[in-house]
Amino acid sequence: HGMLEGLLRRVRLGDQCAAVVYGHSHQPGSECRGSVLYLNPGSAGPRRFRLPVTLARVEIEGGALSGYELVTLA
Repeated sequence: HGMLEGLLRRVRLGDQCAAVVYGHSHQPGSECRGSVLYLNPGSAGPRRFRLPVTLARVEIEGGALSGYELVTLA
């Protein structure tokens, strides 16, 4: 659906923002733009559109994003 591009046009991020988690497309993915991670965890519900069933695991240490992983469930 072009979700990330639409999101970028509408949202103003503060200096303290390290990550934006978004969805709706059921398509997992991640992209770094500048110092911000844009993360779509996909969908952990019933399979749709022949896409994998996924979720995202995010690690935060000391109040800062330290890592992430997209996990395929089925």
